[in-house]
Amino acid sequence: MASFSPEHVFSCARLLRAGLYGMLTQTEADLLDVTLAEWLAQPINDNTSANLRAHWAQYEKTRTWAREYLEWASPLRHDTPRNYPQPLGDHSITAAIKFACPKCRFPWRQRTIGQIAGQCARGCKVRYEPIIALYICPKNDLVWPIFDEQTPIPKCRTHQVALVRIS
Repeated sequence: MASFSPEHVFSCARLLRAGLYGMLTQTEADLLDVTLAEWLAQPINDNTSANLRAHWAQYEKTRTWAREYLEWASPLRHDTPRNYPQPLGDHSITAAIKFACPKCRFPWRQRTIGQIAGQCARGCKVRYEPIIALYICPKNDLVWPIFDEQTPIPKCRTHQVALVRIS
């Protein structure tokens, strides 16, 4: 495995977060987004860099994109410019605040800092509320938002649900 500086790995992870929803399923992207956000908040060092790489390596599309980006961004490769696949989405700061409709659970994600959540896009006439975590059934791709500490644990008919903290 090629060696890349922790700064290059952090840069790759930031760009990768912006395009997760174009590469993975909703549930996979939610899980990886939360994990990458937690590791990106840590100090830049070799250990954190290795953990970031291990997490995005779980999925073929993110692993391939990251490998190509890191090879392109390597200081040893600047004499031979290459095109790497651009992730979809906005490449600026990715806001971590997520919202959902309390009535139908339809998700909405704050795309830029300061963006105000409106009413549910499905016509529920209810305002989106910030969520603090998600319950996810990894087998059925079902997601239940958690709005506060009193939200009951949902039941999935076939599997146990996993709690994923957002903040």
